[in-house]
Order: sequence, then C-alpha cells, then structure tokens
Amino acid sequence: MKSTLKPILFAALLVGSSFAYLSCRRPPESTSLNYEVKAMEQGKQGTILFKVFSYGNTTRQGIDRAKMDAMHAILFKGIPGSNSTRPLVDLSVLEANKKYFVDFFGGATEINQYSLGYIKIKEGSHEGPYRLYVSESGDGSVEDRLKVNNMVKVGIPVTVNLDLLRRRLEDDGIIRKFGL
Repeated sequence: MKSTLKPILFAALLVGSSFAYLSCRRPPESTSLNYEVKAMEQGKQGTILFKVFSYGNTTRQGIDRAKMDAMHAILFKGIPGSNSTRPLVDLSVLEANKKYFVDFFGGATEINQYSLGYIKIKEGSHEGPYRLYVSESGDGSVEDRLKVNNMVKVGIPVTVNLDLLRRRLEDDGIIRKFGL
C-alpha cells in the first residue's frame, strides 16, 4: 500500500505545482493602475502632450490600453511635470458619479475611488466617449516596445484635448465650470 501511495502523491504534487506555475504566468487583470506617464512638451493650445507606458497581450492591445490610461491619468491623477499636475476630477466626485464613468470608459465593470479610480474593464472593451479626447501623437509608430514576461509594454506619445474634455465634464455636471 505504501509503495503505491508515494507515486500517486508525487504525481499529484507535480500536477498541482504545474498548475500553480501556469496560473502565476497569466497576464495581470486589466487595470488602469499599471501604467506610467512622462510629460513631454506643451501641446497646441488647449491640449496636453505626454507619453504613456502601458501593458497589453499584444502591441495593439497595449496601444488601446495606453489611450485609456492616458485619460485615467488626466482625470484622476494628473501629469507630473506638466501644466496639468492636478487631476480634473476629485475622487469624491468619482464615487458620486460611478455610472457616468462606467459609461465614459465604454462599459467598465468596476470603478473604485479607494484605489485612485481603479478601472476594471471587460476584455476587448476599449470603446467609449473617452476616445474622442485622446489620440496617438506622431506618425503612429511605437518606438518603445518591451517584452515583460508574457506581456508587451509599449510607450506611445498621446495628445489629450483638455479644453473639449473639460467642457464635456462641465456640461455633464461632473465638475464645476471654470471660474465659478
């Protein structure tokens, strides 16, 4: 009995450790907290130009995610080293308007104020009104691309139209009108 029990336990341990290793190698959940921003030069009047480093399973997913992360940075964190160091939206406003931001980010499944506007999105869901205010800057080529584990980290310059974004948030009652 003991001689047959050892190989069975060894096989179970081997299979269990294999599954544990593979589950650790899965890409992290899609969040807006896994990005970096770097201020660049001042954009045209009413816009801001900065570089976003973001992750995706493919380069295209990384670029799509970078656009969402750029909007997240402008709204909830600000861009250090630029004219927009303060976020546009206070976190108390985020909590009071969760439905608005879920729709704004194209069907986010969860938004939480306690992790600076954590946004959990459905896989492949990178559509939403936020895309009207952010665009890739330059010729569209990705100069910064790095393979990190099984993910691709891309760095792309983006332009955000602050004037139009601020006007939309004011018209929708999310932020106060400038000067009031």
